[in-house]
Amino acid sequence: MSRYPVDDPYLDPASGVLKNRLGITDAATLEETEAALAATELFKKLAAQKHLAGLAPAAFSERAAYYFGEVNALHPFREGNGRARANGYYIAWENVKPYETHGPDS
Repeated sequence: MSRYPVDDPYLDPASGVLKNRLGITDAATLEETEAALAATELFKKLAAQKHLAGLAPAAFSERAAYYFGEVNALHPFREGNGRARANGYYIAWENVKPYETHGPDS
């Protein structure tokens, strides 16, 4: 059962999973794929920084905190909102004006 409203246009009607560019319709597979893609991006960024090798302890801590913060960042998407609520945060959307789109991939 989906955790989103039944009439949500951003869901695959057959599976209840959020539509995505990879065409994944299994929730567990989508979650695993998202985690793998995030890990790959983090690895690329760290590789570009020579995996923080040779930094003084304070600089290493600062940069490591930055990159871990990127992985755990609060973001204004459905899953991010759920993570925010689970950690005691609330995103106030009352003053945000929606804009018209032509679908989830627009």
